[in-house]
Amino acid sequence: MSTSSKKRRVRRSPKELKLARIPRPLNFRGTLLPSTTTVNLGFSAVYALSAAASPYYAYPFYTNAPYDVDPAVGTSATQGLSQMAAMYSYMRVIRYYGTCQVISNHDSPVAVTLLHSNTSTGVTAGGANVDLTPYCNNPLAQTHMVGHVQSGSSTHTFKFSHPITRVVGSEAPLLEENYASTTATLPSETTYLLIGFYRPSGNLANAMTTHLRINFEIQFYDRKNLA
Repeated sequence: MSTSSKKRRVRRSPKELKLARIPRPLNFRGTLLPSTTTVNLGFSAVYALSAAASPYYAYPFYTNAPYDVDPAVGTSATQGLSQMAAMYSYMRVIRYYGTCQVISNHDSPVAVTLLHSNTSTGVTAGGANVDLTPYCNNPLAQTHMVGHVQSGSSTHTFKFSHPITRVVGSEAPLLEENYASTTATLPSETTYLLIGFYRPSGNLANAMTTHLRINFEIQFYDRKNLA
């Protein structure tokens, strides 16, 4: 048998072999949108928080309700939510992360606490004179003493990142519809980020300037028929 009749063996590079194992997409006609998609959307706001008649003050935010992050406002400021709501009917927050910068305008130190919780601990919409220092030992709490304005340490930035399942303490948010909602309502079970202040030497007469940035990892599902 001549060598010309033998099949020639072609060696492929590792890169070619890797690409050959990747399945090719099906050739659909037109555009196909998946029934679910996951995106990251952001909420950002600045507050001046104070309590003229109390050394304590706390302010709540929803961390699994991008439709109404600040319950005192009543409408959403989450960027891009209205565009996604036009295409999908339901949503579920999987994880949230972000930063909270606090600047004190007092002449004495102020203790600042960030608490991630599945309950509001008595803090009502728009803020209330509630002490969050008893929750400082909570594993989901962050506490920092901010110095007075003349100290040069009157500001601090908190960083946080939590899946909703960790805040709730179980896998329920991934299994129950209580932690999901339509794109224009709140879930029946909400989770919270509470920002609390305590001034040991007097009332919180001056504003605590707060800049909050929350990024939501949101799963949208039940695509609307846009035809």
